[in-house]
Amino acid sequence: MIPTKSYYFIKRGKYMERLKEIWSRPLTQWVAKTVYYLAILFALLWLYGFHDTNTSTFIYNEF
Repeated sequence: MIPTKSYYFIKRGKYMERLKEIWSRPLTQWVAKTVYYLAILFALLWLYGFHDTNTSTFIYNEF
């Protein structure tokens, strides 16, 4: 038996139903959002880097 397009559509539909069921759980959404925001935070830290105190200039030296 050769699977047809409708077979793949039905199979994919079942997977989408399962994913929607999993996504509707509050814990799943909380974990996904936490990972998303942590990834943004780490990307910003990596982008701007950690500067050593000796390498940065201090504007108010004589203040």
